[in-house]
Amino acid sequence: MLDGTRKFSLVDESNKEMKRTLTTVYDALKEKGYNPINQIVGYLLSEDPTYITNHNNARSLICKIDRDELMQELRAQGQNDASKIAYGVLETNGQLSLILTGPEQPATASMLGAAPAETGYAHIIINDGRILDKNLALLGRDRRWLENELKRRKIKSADEVYILTLSETGNVFCQRKED
Repeated sequence: MLDGTRKFSLVDESNKEMKRTLTTVYDALKEKGYNPINQIVGYLLSEDPTYITNHNNARSLICKIDRDELMQELRAQGQNDASKIAYGVLETNGQLSLILTGPEQPATASMLGAAPAETGYAHIIINDGRILDKNLALLGRDRRWLENELKRRKIKSADEVYILTLSETGNVFCQRKED
């Protein structure tokens, strides 16, 4: 008899295999003195495998990766244009980290000369209809405050709320449950 339930996930295994392959290709390119990211981006943009070295069988390995899956991984990282990537790092946990070219990097508040107000940490007050009294007390609020907040939003009870958060600066976010 089987006691446990096995988990099957085609996507997870596919991603793990792609990351292993990319790591091997990346290492082979680096060993041969190439800039691995530039070469992989060249391959992605042109679909020409000659951007990838034959060293350690890297070229045939990269051809086994579905280019669309690789582009999907880039999109999952918020990048849909491989030519805007300056560097990529395959982290030890298998994650792909992307560093964009200078002009494509997002502007920060300090770059814009702005000093945004602190928003503070948002504490969960209602989670799927359940009120977290400890968090209310932590922020110096009580159930009466919560009832008024719900009433202001035309919500009859916490049971109607999927999530409600309150930041340390007093900002409230509320999402009703869907019918």
